[in-house]
Order: sequence, then C-alpha cells, then structure tokens
Amino acid sequence: MSTTSTNLDLFNRVRIIPGAVSGSAHCALLIFPTELKAESLLVLAHNGETAHTVVRRTPATNNERVLEWMGRLTPALSIERLELTGLPFATQFEWLVSLKGAGTRAAAKFRTLASETPVDGGVARLVVASCYYDDVLFGPQARAYGETLKSMAQPVDLKLLVGDNLYLDVARDQRSIWGGWEETAHRYRHYFWESEAYADALSQQANLTTWDDHEFWNNYPERQFWLERTSDEWRPEYDEAGQAFLETFQNSLNLLPGSSSIRTHEYVTPACSIFLADTRTQRSSINRLRPWMMAQTEFQALLTWLGSLTEPGVLVLGQPLWHSRGSRFDYAPIDFEDQFGRLWAALKECKADVLVVSGDVHHSRVLQIDCGDGVMLHEFVSSPAVHIPSGWSIFRQKYNSQGKGSIGYPKTLTIPRSGSNLPWFKPTVSKCFASTNLPNTIGELVLRRIPQGDDAALIVEAAFWDTLKRRRLQPCSFMLRTR
Repeated sequence: MSTTSTNLDLFNRVRIIPGAVSGSAHCALLIFPTELKAESLLVLAHNGETAHTVVRRTPATNNERVLEWMGRLTPALSIERLELTGLPFATQFEWLVSLKGAGTRAAAKFRTLASETPVDGGVARLVVASCYYDDVLFGPQARAYGETLKSMAQPVDLKLLVGDNLYLDVARDQRSIWGGWEETAHRYRHYFWESEAYADALSQQANLTTWDDHEFWNNYPERQFWLERTSDEWRPEYDEAGQAFLETFQNSLNLLPGSSSIRTHEYVTPACSIFLADTRTQRSSINRLRPWMMAQTEFQALLTWLGSLTEPGVLVLGQPLWHSRGSRFDYAPIDFEDQFGRLWAALKECKADVLVVSGDVHHSRVLQIDCGDGVMLHEFVSSPAVHIPSGWSIFRQKYNSQGKGSIGYPKTLTIPRSGSNLPWFKPTVSKCFASTNLPNTIGELVLRRIPQGDDAALIVEAAFWDTLKRRRLQPCSFMLRTR
C-alpha cells in the first residue's frame, strides 16, 4: 500500500469528540494516529460562515504511563485537547480536520448555548445515555445509537454520558490481553478510536460525562472473587490505569477552558444549573467505619450547590439515588449511610425542586418521589444504551447473545439519619410516569425555564428511545418548582 493511501486511511480515522460547551467556549478531544504527525494535521471550527482557526491545542495528558501505552498500540495514537473561546452564542459548528494530500473532512459538530445564565424561556435539550457495550457482534445495536441521534427532530445541546461509558471488564478478548495498563489502553483504543459506531454517536454534539464501576470493574473498588484484576497483586495497576485513562479520555471532556481538573462539575444552561457528581472514583471500601461514596471536598461542593439553589436544578449521578441496599456484588448509594443521609437532608431542605438523572440499572424509568412535607423529588434513569451480553453468554466465552434487564425499584426507602442507623424519614414513590427494560435505549430531556410569579419553574419533557426501531417511547412531562 502506498504512503498516500495509508495516510488517507489513517486520516479518515481521525476522531474529534466534542466536550463541554457554553455560550462562547468549547473543548474537545482530538485522537489521531501518531504517524500523521500533529504539525501536519490542521483543525478548525466552522459555522457555515466563519472559520475559527484560533484553536488552542495542548496534550490531553502528561501522564507518562498513558503516553507510553498509547504509543505501544498499533497504530500508535496521540491525543490532544482542543479549546475554543470567543464564539458566537446559539451557533452550530462543525469541527473540520485537514491533511495535505488527503483533503478536508467534517469530524464532529457542536452548538454553543443560547445563554450562559438561566433565562425565562431558556431551553436545554439533553440526551442521557449509560451502559454502552461495544463489540462487532453487536454492530446493529451499537450503530443504532448514533442513527437515533440523527433521527431526532431537534439537535441536542448536550449528551450526558452518565456511567459505564465503556466496559473495561467485559470483552471477548479479555483472556488474550493482560495487565492493567495494557488492557485499559486497548479498551479505550477500541471505544474511543476504533469503533465507528461509537465515534458516530460521540461526534454528534457536546458530551458531558460522569462514570460508574465498569470504567474499572464490577462494584469498584470492592474485591470480586471472579475478577483477578481485583486481587492484591493486580488491583494497584488496574486501579491506577483506570484512573489515568478516565482522566484523559472522559473527565477532560468536562473541562471548559480555564476550568480546574476536578471530577465534580457545575454547568449552567439557559434552562437551569446542572451538577455532575463523581460518586465512584474516590469511593471508599464499604468496610470502613464510615464509608463514603464521594471525596469529602467534592461532597461538600454538592451540598453547597444544593444549598445555594434558588430555582430548580438537575443533579447527575452515576447510580440512581432511588435504589435498594446493595450487596458485595453491587453496592448502592444508600449503603454509604452518612453521605446518603446528608444528601437526602439537603435535597429535602433545598429551596427548589431537583431532578436526579442517572443510569446503571439496565432499565429506564421516570419516578416522582414524595418526601413528605409537600416536597417532591423526580428521578430520570436511562439504561442501557447497548446492553452487555447475557451472563450465560459471558460464562461460555461466546459474548454473542445480548442480555436484558428487568424493571424494579423500591416503593419506599428508609433514609438513615446522618451518622447513625436510626430511621429518619421514609419517602415513597407516588408516581411512575414511564418505564421500559428494552436493551438498547437512550433518554431524552427537554428542560424549559418559565417564570412563576417572582420565582422560576422548570417544565421537564421526558421520553425514551428504542434505538433499534428509532422509536420515541412514553413521552411525559412534569414541572419542577421553586419552593
């Protein structure tokens, strides 16, 4: 094969993943074969009238192990962070890449927000996805995600990838790739560069991320007897590699120009404030005297956000808040009693209603939860985008039969009083607006801010999509109010 045709093939596999966006700024990831040479690859953003060529390009990571293992891949890959500032509001852009001898092509698109503060009439259109499994044997299911995004009547402002955005611990070739750094590098290579289906989905509008256990292993950070990576010998390497690659490929998408590199973030849209909380990567072992699901500083940031809300907001978690107690196979937020109790107290005392958004549980649902004293909480869960193979299929090492979850949730929960096991209050599900256990599903949310006297309210339009049939399911709506 000639050098020109080789370069053309590699050029066609240059990926851009749009990250956080505001009214005037944006960030993205550029992933490309190192052989193309960064200085030869030109990148610009175009809005149909003006080309924005002042793109700040910097290495996406300075972690030497990540760089080493990206370089060991075939082909070796490079990853850069792209930043744009000074953009016009409410404008659709295309990311374009250009290489001498290969031409120019569109690699991704994003739309700047209409406002950087909530305004009356402000709208935020969101897609919610979790639990995305990618394998050539599940090609139609994987491609359906991106095709569904294209079929939506209105382009989305943000996609919320709310956990298990890849599966590090479920893959057909697991037994042929071993070692924390090598296996993690190969998984991220497959999902974020090699997969045409995921590239198609991720390239369509901006992505914000949080994460859950399968970015590491089932029920991370707990020991799982059937997973050797959780043994004392292998755990440190798999843990370190998982944290480093997550920071490079996922958390970096959340960082608008000038943002600090933390894993809990607030975003302000024209409709409302959205808070993404990291409930997994800093989680303690359940065996501690007072285990935690969030780092204390980031948990305090969440409580501060809730305490400062004067109008409805959205809280994004990697696991649903409304969940029964877990087990050694899969712990839930309620098992971390101290922070769980304090979080519920803050939600109940908040000056405005909050919509909780999550995934993880392999079914989708919209619940209204009565917390007593006239306080209502709504939770929107979308899962899975592409269900993993069935347990029997994995056990037989076939990975060729898709699994399917079941709909289930508690009718009531006893919220532990912070710092003790004494019961405090018992919220109850008062309404289930919609639910489905289809194995290939994404969620859709349209948030619309309206005035309500001297305060603001948020109209929420919610629905799920059966991606294989490109069919919108069970649309519903409700209102969040200032209390």
